[in-house]
Formats: sequence, structure tokens, C-alpha cells
Amino acid sequence: MKLNYFKLSFAQMMFHLLFTKKLGISCFLLCLSMPLFAQKLSLSPKENFNFRVDDFSVIGAYQQLTAVYRKHNDIPEIIFYTKDFKKEKTVALDFLPERATDIRLLSSANGILLVYLVKKEKRKNLMLAKLNADFTFTEPQIIDSNPVANFRDDIAYTMEVSEDKSKFLFYTQYIVESNWVLKAIVVNEALQIQYQVNQLLDNIDFFISDKACITNNGEIFILTTDRNKIRAGVDELKILACSNQKEFSINNIALNKHTLSDLQMIADNTNHLAIACGYYAEARYSAPRGIFVTQFDITQQTPTMSHFIPLAMQVTSSKTDLRDMKIRHISLRKDGGIEFCAEKTYQTTRTISSINPLMSSSMVPMVENSRTVQEFNYDEVVIFNVKPEGAMAWTQTFLKAQTTSDDEGKFSSFAMLQHPLGKVYLFNDFSSKATRLMACYISAKGELNMKEIQTSDEVDDWNIMNRLGIQVSAGEIVIPCITKNYLCFLKISF
Repeated sequence: MKLNYFKLSFAQMMFHLLFTKKLGISCFLLCLSMPLFAQKLSLSPKENFNFRVDDFSVIGAYQQLTAVYRKHNDIPEIIFYTKDFKKEKTVALDFLPERATDIRLLSSANGILLVYLVKKEKRKNLMLAKLNADFTFTEPQIIDSNPVANFRDDIAYTMEVSEDKSKFLFYTQYIVESNWVLKAIVVNEALQIQYQVNQLLDNIDFFISDKACITNNGEIFILTTDRNKIRAGVDELKILACSNQKEFSINNIALNKHTLSDLQMIADNTNHLAIACGYYAEARYSAPRGIFVTQFDITQQTPTMSHFIPLAMQVTSSKTDLRDMKIRHISLRKDGGIEFCAEKTYQTTRTISSINPLMSSSMVPMVENSRTVQEFNYDEVVIFNVKPEGAMAWTQTFLKAQTTSDDEGKFSSFAMLQHPLGKVYLFNDFSSKATRLMACYISAKGELNMKEIQTSDEVDDWNIMNRLGIQVSAGEIVIPCITKNYLCFLKISF
């Protein structure tokens, strides 16, 4: 049938032309995929900064603005940027006492919370304040207070935030009359204490870890182990669960004589689960063999079956295999499964020798100088996608080789952004003379695509710290950047 192109709309005409050509389908699919690869880069104005003594962080979104934290010359402040990443305003935190420690700024569902610790009159106080709509802070209030003498080795509070950012968990442990006390406090967005638990743990044979989660309803789950450092391998695992707002129940997890390491925890609000995962090994000092996943049914208040999923690493050539693979991020599948990514990272020490020639006769020996260099290595990243029943749905690997010296790897590793079409992993490529900013796209089905993000000369003048990037909206991530004596922030919109 012959078509009358004058009676067709432009969209109809293009659709017909595409699908009547041999390459029509390929071109059409390419056009559909283009939005995934389009990025807009926005660089904030530079700020004075001393990298050795100052501090900074990305907070998140607030009233259609992006908020970051900077402390320069002992003056802490919050800087707000517009959508185009122009500096809108600055809020000084000049009310903070000089002795404030553990300063943290949290992006809540409808605001920004300020958390800090301060010692006063031989007591350790946990303080909270909230940013008002007029960009002033509420009067800081004491959420918890304990005698300093109760804390051994100055134990701090562990903090967790619910998925919807409406509930905040603070918990700590201290000794009273030779007995351990576990104190957990749940606070809502209005800085009101929703409930508090003070539980005496006498004659316990486990250590309370810093791995925990809190649900959107305020239910608390904390992992405990038989060893103080869970990276070294643990033979026993318990989940402390508090759903009645009164006390924790202690739930043993069957490990079937396995040893666990690199434990993580996350709350699945959709399926009413608390999920713990990590690596498992056959013995404490043997290399990990695979992935461990266990679930706690919140409705039934009981642990479900644990899964031990063996893995065979196909990329790494190191004998340690999973031992060097550190879990960086965990996220949830819609059906109750779990996806987490692990990065191969390790540290090496080298001695570099150099000969300093002397302007003298050959009878005088040359002087040899040597110095020790700490090298930080961040290599391939592996993503594991596990079904609810414990079967592996898919695995994917993207390769990178990042090695830096004496910088603690500050410019290595990666940032992750959750995109509607999958996940985006951003990292620096040091393999060429000029550092390149790379993006690895991995779909929900495990399909991988890698490309270089085109940057401007202005962006190339900065050192991008991807590992400190924070996602601020559905398709935007903000990453700190530094250069000599200056700090700025890079926003990438997908």
C-alpha cells in the first residue's frame, strides 16, 4: 500500500521510514538508549580549602537546592546551590561549641538534621538540631546524655537512617557496675524521641557490631558476633531485633560451621524483612568461598533459612580472590532479593632506592637514598544479584586498575547512582596521561555498557573524588573535587 506522506504527521512519517529500512530497527533502538548516555556537568564556584585540616561532605537536596558542608579555618557552614549549581546562600553553624565532635549533617525527608557530640560537666551529650524553612536552625537539644566515666575507650554512637529518611537510630553501649548496657534511641524528623530502649546485657558472650538497620516503622535490627572485628572472620552470628519498642530479642543464626566476614545489613520495607549478608568461608583463616545471605521475617519475628552461595571468581588472578573483594554497596530487588557490589582493594608497601651521585673521585662511594611508599590499589568491581530463594540471578564485572601512592586512595574507588534504567558507576581512569572520568552502566538484567564522560577544560583542572559522591535526586549525583588550596563540587545529571 502506498502511503500519502503529506497526510502523515512528522512522527508517523519517521516511524514508517525507520521500519521500512534495513537498519531501521537498530537506529530506533539506538535512539531509545540515548537518554541513558546523556549527561550534563555543572561545576560549583571554588571555595578556599586546606586539605590537611579542613572538612567537607555532600549533604543532599533541600527546597530544590543542593546542600554541602564545609569547615574552613574552624568555621563550619552549609552552602546551598541552585539547580544550575550557582551559589545561592551560606548558613553558618556558628552556634556549634568548640568542643563539638562527630559532626554529621543528614538529609531527611523534609529537611536537614545536625548531629554532634559534646562533653559538658563530665557528661557526654548527643545533640540534635533541625534546619528551619527560613534557613535558621532550631535550638540544639539533648537527645541522650551519659556520664563520661561509663564509656570505655570513648565509644561513640552508631547511627542509621530509615529508607524514607523519616526515622533515625542512635545506639551505643557502655558499662555500669561491670555489666554492659545497650542503649538505642529512635528519633523522628521533628526531633521527637519515638522510643528508647535501655537493656542490661549481663553474662553475654557476643560483641555488638556497628552493622544495623531501621525500618520506616522504626523497628531496629543489630548484628552481634563472637569477635570484635568482623572482617577477621566470625563463627557466630546473632540478630538483635526490637519491634515492640520495649526490648531486644536475641536470635541465633545457624552458620553450619561456616565463618563469616565483611557483614552488612539492610532493611527491606516492601517485603517486611531485615537482611544480613557477607562472605562465608570453610574455616576462620581460609579464603572466602562465596556469599552468605540470611533474612529476618519482621512479621513473624523469626529468622528464615540462611543461604550459602558458592562463587568462582573468573577475573582476578590473585590467590586471595574474595578476600580482597570488599563489599561497597547493597541494594534490594523488588521481589525480596538482594544486589551488592564488591571492589577489589588492597594495600602494598614498596621501598624505592635512588643513588645520589657525588662530585668527587671514584674512590668515594655513592650515597644510596631510600624511602618507603604506601600504594593503594582499587581494581575490578563485581556485582552479585541474588534471588530471594538464594539462587544467583546474574553476576557482572567491570574492570579498572587504580593505583596511587601515599594518598590513602582518596581519588580511587567509585561512586554509584541509582538510575531508573539501572545503576551507573563513576570512576577515574588513570591508565592514560590525562585522567578520564568513566561511567559504567549496568541494567537491572546485568547488561553492561562502558563509556567516557566528556568533560570540559574547567572540569579537567580538578581532582574528582568519586568515592565521596552522594546521589541527591533520581538522576543526579554530586561529587567533591579539590585542587591546590581550593574545593568545589561537581554535579552530574543523567
